[in-house]
Amino acid sequence: MWFSVCLVNLFLLTGSEGCTLSGQENIPIDTTVSSGQSVLLPCSCIDLQTTPASFTWEVNKKPTSAWKPVTQSDLYRERMELFNETTPGNLSLLLSHLTEKDQGFYRCRIQSGQLRDIHLTVRACTLPGTRQDIVKSPGQSVHLLCSCTEPHTRPVSLKWEFSASGFGPWVPVTQSDLYRDRVEFNETTLLLSHLTKKDNGFYRCSMENGQFRDFHLSVQGENTGGASKYTPPPSDLLISIYVGLPLILIITGVAVCLYMKNKGRKTLMDEDSESKTGGERKEDDQSVNHTTTHNGSDTRMATPHTAKEDILTYSTIVHMEGGRRAAGSMMDQKGDTEYATVKMGTTS
Repeated sequence: MWFSVCLVNLFLLTGSEGCTLSGQENIPIDTTVSSGQSVLLPCSCIDLQTTPASFTWEVNKKPTSAWKPVTQSDLYRERMELFNETTPGNLSLLLSHLTEKDQGFYRCRIQSGQLRDIHLTVRACTLPGTRQDIVKSPGQSVHLLCSCTEPHTRPVSLKWEFSASGFGPWVPVTQSDLYRDRVEFNETTLLLSHLTKKDNGFYRCSMENGQFRDFHLSVQGENTGGASKYTPPPSDLLISIYVGLPLILIITGVAVCLYMKNKGRKTLMDEDSESKTGGERKEDDQSVNHTTTHNGSDTRMATPHTAKEDILTYSTIVHMEGGRRAAGSMMDQKGDTEYATVKMGTTS
C-alpha cells in the first residue's frame, strides 16, 4: 500500500514539474503588429501533455520597471484569452484590439522558474492631416471614413464629434437628438442618412492619442417633396391597409361588373318575352270580318280564326227587302266545322 501511494505522488510531481518551455531562455521574441489587430504571444511546454503546476503572464512597459501580472490590469480586461483549459501544455496568450498602450515586454513564467520573454511593438495609426470637404443634397446619405495612412492599420477607440463652425464647441454625435435614428457606426465609418441643411457643419473623428481628422459637410439644394425628412418605417397596421385596400377595390369592381352583366341579361329576357306576347296579340287582332254584297244584300263572312283547338266557324247573314217573312236559319255542322245561315226580310 505504501509503495502504491509513493508511485502516485511521484507521478503527480513528475507531471506537474515535467513541463519544459519551448524556445531559448533569456532571448526575447520580437513581434510587431498594427493597431486594431490581434496578436498571439507564444508560450508552451515542449510536451503538450505535461502540465505545469502554475504559470503567469506578466507585463512591463519599460525594461527598468517592475513586472505586473496581466490578469490584474484593467487595460486587458475582456481583451485576453488563454488556451490551457483545452490543451494543458499550451500557455499562449491572445490579445485583441491592440493599441499603442499595449506596446512593451511580456513574460511567461512557470512555477519551476523557467520563463520566456516577448517584446511587442504596436504600429500606431496615423490619421491624414488634411480636411475632407463633402457636398451632398437633401435626403441623401454620407459615409465619413476615418482611415489610417498605414496599410492594415485600424484606428482604435474612435470618437465622433460635431461642430457647426469648426471652432467648437464639439458635441458627441451620439449625444445629439439631431441624429437620432439617422446615424450608424462601425470600426472606422460614420453613416449619416436623410440629410437636411441642419446637418451642415464639421465632423471630427479622434483617437485617444490625440490624433483627429475633420470633415466639412455641406448640404446644398432645395428639399424636394420632403425627401430629406426622415420617415419612420410603416407599422404593421399601415402595411395591412396598403395591401388590403387594393384587394378590396378589385373584389368590389368584379362584383359590380358581374351584377351589371346579370342585370343586362335579365332586361334582354324581359324584352324578348314582351315581344312574343305582343306578337300573339297581334295575330289575334288579325281575325277581322270581310263584307261582300250578294243579290242586293249585305253579306258578312268571318275570316277563319285558327285557335289552339283548330276549330273553324263560317256564318252567312242575308237581309232581303220585300214582304215580311219569318226569319230562317240553317246550320250545318260537320265534325268540328259549323256552318250557319240566317235570312230575314219581307216579300211581296
